[in-house]
Amino acid sequence: MPPRGTKVTKVTIQTSIGDCVNAYRRLLGNGHDADDVVVAGDSAGGYFAFMSPLYALRDGLPRPAGIVALSPFTELDLTNKIAHVNAPLDPFIPARRMRDMIRTCFPDAEMTDPWLCPVDADLTGLPPTLIQAGSIEVIRADAELMADRLGAAGVPCTLQIWEGQVHVFQIFADISREGFAAIEEIGAFARRVTAASARQDAA
Repeated sequence: MPPRGTKVTKVTIQTSIGDCVNAYRRLLGNGHDADDVVVAGDSAGGYFAFMSPLYALRDGLPRPAGIVALSPFTELDLTNKIAHVNAPLDPFIPARRMRDMIRTCFPDAEMTDPWLCPVDADLTGLPPTLIQAGSIEVIRADAELMADRLGAAGVPCTLQIWEGQVHVFQIFADISREGFAAIEEIGAFARRVTAASARQDAA
């Protein structure tokens, strides 16, 4: 988040996305192959995990090998989240309070702006994606919608809904076998997509 007192605008959000793209650009410039890169993030970071490859592709950069998004925020319109069956169940995120976050981070944005809202973007050409979410979190609505939109765009997507788990449960891997198992799934996915990208290049 920006420093207290900073007015957040669409330009601010796009600058943050640009910072992610520049980090990717620097990796490539330092000799790392795009086929060895998996872009990953959780929660708001999951938002950037989708937006940064979209902007990178727009700028003519090669696509990374894959995307991993953990409990990703993907839809600016809160209607689906507030109406979701998990809205009263989520012990961590109060769905209606997310309005404050939207007002703060996207004050002058159109809710369906494709360059700000991943689910409304043209997702064609994105790399294989793994999405993980907890079964009782309200952001599950975003995870499911994003998986549907990726599938409609022809992007290979694996959606894992982990039973009984909360928002970004992977951070509890030290004390939660589900968190550890989820991280093992992420590692297996990363190895698989980077190997597949290397094979395609060799062919």
